[in-house]
Amino acid sequence: MARLKEVASDVTARQPPCQKLVRMFRSQENDLKLARKCVIATVANVEVIPLVQNKVEDTGFTDLDIILMGADKVFIHTLSDTDVLKTLEEANECFDHLFSNIVRWDKKVVPFHRGA
Repeated sequence: MARLKEVASDVTARQPPCQKLVRMFRSQENDLKLARKCVIATVANVEVIPLVQNKVEDTGFTDLDIILMGADKVFIHTLSDTDVLKTLEEANECFDHLFSNIVRWDKKVVPFHRGA
């Protein structure tokens, strides 16, 4: 039993102190330029979230890419160099059925939080 205590104290003595690791990402200016042309939207019908990309492509907008952000929020960007908000405004009768609360992306728009 004494040998077990020696081994345990030896192991704890060799362990480094516990550190908190935080992921850091520094965006480039080009990344910010691209993101400023994108929008964040709320999916109107929560049941449709897994099918949103397919529904957008079915309407003929194959250059729009939908990224799920969690809960009912999506990040919408374009594969071409066009402004997403203008595209959504031009076809608002189509996208009003899928999305609500469409706002231009900004760092402060969606606070970071996770739920279980």
